[in-house]
Amino acid sequence: MENNIKKNVLLIITVLLVGLGIAGGTYAWFSNAVSVTNGNYATDTHCFNITYTDNTDQITGTMFPSSNAGGGLSGSISFKRSTSCATNGRGTFYLHVDSDTSTILTSTVAAHCENKYTLETIGEFNSSDCANNPDNAVWVTNGTALKYAIYDSTARNHLYAAGYIDSSFIGQDKAIHTDFSINNTQKTYYLYIWLDGYVSDNTYTDLPFSATSKLMAMQTKSNDTI
Repeated sequence: MENNIKKNVLLIITVLLVGLGIAGGTYAWFSNAVSVTNGNYATDTHCFNITYTDNTDQITGTMFPSSNAGGGLSGSISFKRSTSCATNGRGTFYLHVDSDTSTILTSTVAAHCENKYTLETIGEFNSSDCANNPDNAVWVTNGTALKYAIYDSTARNHLYAAGYIDSSFIGQDKAIHTDFSINNTQKTYYLYIWLDGYVSDNTYTDLPFSATSKLMAMQTKSNDTI
């Protein structure tokens, strides 16, 4: 009789453990499904394929004056959502400038008129050039000659972001393009680092620049619009 009771107790415990194991497995699967579809922002990195073309996450070289971004250093990043993942994502593009970059490059330059979108210098440092073209020009008093730009192609057909590189970039991951969509269509961003020749002088020539670019992707909630 006692042996039968022990056997029954063991059987009940075994059934309970198996049941808990199944429940635990189901819960783990359900939790994972929720984190993917409802935007728990889990680090499911397999959802996004990010490729630094020809190792161009490292952007290093010597800066020379240029009239636009095409004359600068460049790198590219390709990205898309993996076919193994059902959720889209949002991306952030970072630039980290290394400490061996010349600090002269990040110094504030004299006031001048610029295209407010591309940051290319307009005219001969004349404020009237900006006043005559208020839709596309802006008078800049605290910019630097060193600038960045993100385009959709080497032909620079579409500009996504542009800005100035100052001393706050050195040793820091600075977000330069944020909250862009990542879906199942592959896209490539081309990053240019360029030195505006109109606002730099001979002291800027042949100076070292070194930086790392990176793209980070985050899952979006299932009801986000991409």
